[in-house]
Amino acid sequence: MYAFMQNFTIGRKREFMGKNYNRRNGKRATGKNKTINQFEKSTGIDQHLSGSDQELTLQSLSKQLNVIEEKLKKKSIIPGWIKWLTGTIIFQILLFVISSYFQGFIGLNGETDAEELRSLLKLPEKFEQFETKLNKLEIEFEKMQENFTDLRVDVLVMKSTINLLDNNLLGRYYNKTVLCYPNFGIRFKLVNREFLLEEPRWNSSQDIIGYIDDDINLTAGELFNTPILIPGEQNGKEVYFYGQYNENNHWNGKCIINIYNDNKLEMIYEGVFDDGTLFSYKRVTVEPEGTWLINDRISHEDYNIGKTWAYRKTRDIEKSFTMDNVSVEDILDVDEFLESLDEDIIGYYNGRTSNGYFNDDTGEAYSIKYFLPEQLAGSNGEPVIRTLYKGRFVDGKYKDDTFTAWDITREVETKYMYFHGCFADNTANAGLDDNREEKKPELSYEDITEILKQRNFYEDIYGEFLVD
Repeated sequence: MYAFMQNFTIGRKREFMGKNYNRRNGKRATGKNKTINQFEKSTGIDQHLSGSDQELTLQSLSKQLNVIEEKLKKKSIIPGWIKWLTGTIIFQILLFVISSYFQGFIGLNGETDAEELRSLLKLPEKFEQFETKLNKLEIEFEKMQENFTDLRVDVLVMKSTINLLDNNLLGRYYNKTVLCYPNFGIRFKLVNREFLLEEPRWNSSQDIIGYIDDDINLTAGELFNTPILIPGEQNGKEVYFYGQYNENNHWNGKCIINIYNDNKLEMIYEGVFDDGTLFSYKRVTVEPEGTWLINDRISHEDYNIGKTWAYRKTRDIEKSFTMDNVSVEDILDVDEFLESLDEDIIGYYNGRTSNGYFNDDTGEAYSIKYFLPEQLAGSNGEPVIRTLYKGRFVDGKYKDDTFTAWDITREVETKYMYFHGCFADNTANAGLDDNREEKKPELSYEDITEILKQRNFYEDIYGEFLVD
């Protein structure tokens, strides 16, 4: 046996890591120090500057970040323009091909030039090459869009950091954790299988909601833009929140929630908010079938777009603290969870979600299913790809009647096979129209390479096509 390897970064669990992990002295940064150290490292600004100098510096940085954020919002329209431009160019080329074709054969004097005819016959091939290059260009711009999105997330977090450093409370109680009284202000709900964090709950800015060192009470008005740790209970589960709200009483910047059921981790939710509006989130959940499901998504009004990983779950993560002695160090974010995750990947999805399911009608979404090592082991330690599917999804299943979806799949005892056509309920719906369908059994290394090229599939994928 030999392996057709495609080493890729999309779907690799390490992709999440490194943004919020401080390896100085080999220790994890915690609480406010964690945020401050990140700020100092990224800006080079000392948070112990004199008051006037610090204020000028923070004002300058805030203005710069606002400018960057506005530019990033404008950059988000790039993929749409690229698609419009691509369609326009292809249309113009088609017009050129048609007009050239008739001019070449008919001519002004009705004669056919042999050299022009040979050139015309090469146009379809050149057109196909040009279309391939355009598809690659569009993918590159989509990846650029992802980078812009990541940068905007960093900007939102940085803005909340600047607000934190500009907070007088931090100067008075540097390196202290602000604890809120249990169950004060934190409520969440599930709407159409989507996790929603409700707004803070207190009546006025004068309400005493938190404390430091058990003897210093603090009001809601004093805690604007200050990270707070809130333990609580909801639906019989322990809920731990770490984040901040702004002067509009809206969650702002990065907010983290850990949920435990019988001391076992059930969910990590890490949302990035812009004045109460959810911009992006990462989430770890325990699924009923015994898997860890990990999402990294950008939030839109009617859908979320991004990536989902599924890992086998062979053990629980249990906490060793209570609501009475919890500290910031006990709060897990997604990066830290993945740092310690040592499980086998079983699935990956790239596309839109809505109502808690994979729902994508663009035809551009794709998913990968993997064999477990005991089912079929790869030759170089990578997981073996069981199925690669690209097409439409409805409520988590393959469902595409456009004759444009396709998959490459195998079982342990079979070789890879290819189908291009319609799908329903995760199954190829063959036999609908032989003229529009394409099937290839017992794929070779060269077959798979050619199929991916023909389908313009240039995504980096993680895993191994193990070809007999």
